[in-house]
Amino acid sequence: MTEPVLALREMADVEEIHTATGETCLILKVRCLRPSSLEALLSRIQAIKGVRTTHSYVVLGTYLERGPMPEIPEPQSEEK
Repeated sequence: MTEPVLALREMADVEEIHTATGETCLILKVRCLRPSSLEALLSRIQAIKGVRTTHSYVVLGTYLERGPMPEIPEPQSEEK
């Protein structure tokens, strides 16, 4: 793991860390109490060595949020 990922893992407001394709290399899901908490978290993230820039999107409402889906086993093929 890279130094920024290790530092992000230690932040309580960071709930998920994902690698991504394109111009973005990491996507974080964070949960903050209020806008000032988000502002403070972004300052801490921007201070991490190796972080060049951040982009933020604020969720206004949630229609569905669930955990990982259970794995469905593949059907066994019948041997004849």
